[in-house]
Amino acid sequence: MSKKSFLASVYRYNPFTDRKPYYVKYEIEAGGKMKVLDVLRYIQRNFDGELAFRSSCGIGRCGSCAVVVNGKPVLSCKEYIENIDIVIEPLANYPVIKDLIIDREPYNNKLKHIRPFLENTARGTKQVAQEDYQQYKYFTCCVECLCCMSVCPSFSRVPLEFYGPCIFVQLARYKSHPLDGGARILMVKYGGLHNCISCKRCTAVCPQGIDIYNDVVVPFRTAILREGGDSF
Repeated sequence: MSKKSFLASVYRYNPFTDRKPYYVKYEIEAGGKMKVLDVLRYIQRNFDGELAFRSSCGIGRCGSCAVVVNGKPVLSCKEYIENIDIVIEPLANYPVIKDLIIDREPYNNKLKHIRPFLENTARGTKQVAQEDYQQYKYFTCCVECLCCMSVCPSFSRVPLEFYGPCIFVQLARYKSHPLDGGARILMVKYGGLHNCISCKRCTAVCPQGIDIYNDVVVPFRTAILREGGDSF
């Protein structure tokens, strides 16, 4: 099979040396489908060893390799392309450390505030049926890639007042565990859930197929209303 080529325009930026971001075009030779991660490694190996990007597991479980490809956030280790020109950029709504690497510290700091572990304070220890774990297992599919955070207009507008969809998924995860007794609904309320504008962009880009709006946002809104919270 003869090799074909396509252009990959890659976002480049080093905040310590560059005045502003810029794009570099690379011609990629490919004999068929390639993953975006393969493209980045090809560039690093053949054109510029200083290109910075994250990757780890390579099977879509760690969430570290998320980037924006042609305007859509994806996991670079799972997204296939086939001889089409592409533009690769870092996730939006977070500071860029270098090139395609974003600073996850703002997210990690918020994660600490929600006590991301089972709080067995109200329900004691008991035997739990396997079927009671199904919803919990569903939410554990989240790999915290931050794709949903990068497209969220509310998080972009008021990041200090809005936890964001990925944090809400983590809260839903612990709330759904049969043995958790944490004040998850209260955390969601003070995490600014009322700022959600119901655009459903988080659901549209989740690489794990989690329906964040219908399975996280809506149930939390209902729970807050049942507890006498403000309607929103």
